[in-house]
Amino acid sequence: MQKVQNAILEYARGNKYLAPMIKFASAMAVVYPVYLIVSRLSFLDFAWRYISMISAIMYIAYFTGTILCFAGNKLIPLDVAYSCMALNYMFGLRYGISLNRLTYIAFYALIAGICIVATTKTTQWAQAKEDTLKTAAKYVEATEDILSGKSKEEIYCPNCGNKCSKDMKFCNNCGTPIK
Repeated sequence: MQKVQNAILEYARGNKYLAPMIKFASAMAVVYPVYLIVSRLSFLDFAWRYISMISAIMYIAYFTGTILCFAGNKLIPLDVAYSCMALNYMFGLRYGISLNRLTYIAFYALIAGICIVATTKTTQWAQAKEDTLKTAAKYVEATEDILSGKSKEEIYCPNCGNKCSKDMKFCNNCGTPIK
């Protein structure tokens, strides 16, 4: 089954029409649950009435994104998504306690817990932490160089902080265009 999943994902990532849709759906796996929590804040009600018109599209993209994250073994977005969904239903308790709300809270909290435990047992969490620390270290180094005046001749990538030469058009680390 894993070989079939990998083959489908590789085909979709290589297709110029499906690849952006996969990225959008994967992002929506996190964006939609966060949107639900933020929409519960009463002082934002006026703005969310207009945004809620696209809620159905966001909901479909959320489910597609979670399926793609499961298929691609990307657990960190699922940790965030399911934790936010559990919080969303906990916020719903202010309208009254019902068996339906309690069931959703238990379901999403259980799935979030399973995803978090699975993430800690894989290298994804350590890799994400290491990548974040490396990126932060590059930004600190670039900031120190700028403050010390060393970087008059050096250019840094705006995305990853990698040192680049003046004649480079793209970063050789991440491919971001250099201005």
